[in-house]
Amino acid sequence: MIENLDGIVKAVPMKWLVIAAFALTGALAQRDMGWPGRIMTFVCGVLAAAVFCEPLLDLLSLSESWGHAVAGVLAVTGRNWVAFAIRASRDPLELADRVAAIIRGVRK
Repeated sequence: MIENLDGIVKAVPMKWLVIAAFALTGALAQRDMGWPGRIMTFVCGVLAAAVFCEPLLDLLSLSESWGHAVAGVLAVTGRNWVAFAIRASRDPLELADRVAAIIRGVRK
């Protein structure tokens, strides 16, 4: 984990711009959340990209030239994880019904 933090500090400013742009775009697109939820999704999107980018590049044996694209995808993915968790915690029974309907193949 310490090695990842070293990579975060040395990251190029363009990569941080890409991460922030993707996370901010996703956070502002949330129409069913207030500002605290949007801020939380933005922060988690940035953290997901910062923490998981280098390990994912290593895991997939991708060169550093893929770093910006992977960081952007991870920023949006991290934001989506938190948005899903916030929605699921609002009404867990509705979430369980929706998941069961998906498994059964029922469309609403």
